[in-house]
Amino acid sequence: MAAGVGVHGRFDLQAAEEVCTGAGIARKDVLELVAGLVDKSVLIRTKNATVARYWMLEAIRQYGEQRLASSGRQRA
Repeated sequence: MAAGVGVHGRFDLQAAEEVCTGAGIARKDVLELVAGLVDKSVLIRTKNATVARYWMLEAIRQYGEQRLASSGRQRA
């Protein structure tokens, strides 16, 4: 999951659901998975008046991008 969402820069929960749903991950499970990545400091959460957004530190994002490329999946 982290490889999939991390390469997209900043994103909200809806974007994470769109990117991660499928391949064994149900849409209803994405919030819990994102929260787990925040708890592990893989994702950083910021919130403005209306929506929470998530992002990764650059080194972690680059690692995710490499993992995504090596899996044969294209970056959207």
